[in-house]
Amino acid sequence: MTNPLITLMTDFGLSDHFVAALKGVIVTLCPTARLIDVTHQIPAHDIRAAAFVLDQTIRWFPPDTVHLAIVDPGVGSNRRILAGRWNRQMIVAPDNGLVSLVHIRSQHHEVYEVTNRELFLPEVSATFHGRDILAPVAAHLANGRPLSSVGPVLNQPLVMHLNQPILENRRLIGEVIYVDSFGNLITNISIAQVRKFKTPAIQIGKHAIHGLAVNYTGQITGQPLALIGSTGLLEIAVNQGSARDELKINLGEPVIVTDTDSC
Repeated sequence: MTNPLITLMTDFGLSDHFVAALKGVIVTLCPTARLIDVTHQIPAHDIRAAAFVLDQTIRWFPPDTVHLAIVDPGVGSNRRILAGRWNRQMIVAPDNGLVSLVHIRSQHHEVYEVTNRELFLPEVSATFHGRDILAPVAAHLANGRPLSSVGPVLNQPLVMHLNQPILENRRLIGEVIYVDSFGNLITNISIAQVRKFKTPAIQIGKHAIHGLAVNYTGQITGQPLALIGSTGLLEIAVNQGSARDELKINLGEPVIVTDTDSC
């Protein structure tokens, strides 16, 4: 495979040696690889945030890209490691729910448990499987090794329970599932669900927002607004500010959509 693409997403941060070690292993085993950093700033141990970012990332890459995703609070335990293909995209990750959203949304997948020690580094640390197992496996796949070479079929990867919006008495009740670096509050409410309301009104915490803005400048500076973001999901934002900080809202906060005419 000529100049294969490998993306990297971790919670390692950028102040230590961890990311560089991953890249060193990969380019040693696959010198032609093109490495793309998605982010290394996933909040530490936050598998749900990693699942969201992975799902929002892989759909934009060409077929056969290898996505190395490492948020692994169970490193060194008996948790499994997986490698699989979802809609022509390959992922190498711990089997801890990180692939949940990708798995739920994909119509076609094949998944294997990573057990073939021939693909690992000769020495495997109990605390850095990212360097010693996941990175070399990603490099071998980028080199063209078949997925089936990593180990046995994994019929069902771990999929986290993810709350879905509930329609109750003409109110759609969702929640904040992700906060981006701008402090925008991204919900689990889709554009299709919002469009069922003629004149939507959004309640979040003590704050009521009437109608949807087209973009982030759809309200005066410092004031909250609601809009459908690039994810296709309902967002709560503050023009040139942080909705998380200004509204004192964080993950899991209920978000209620009603029709203004019925309020």
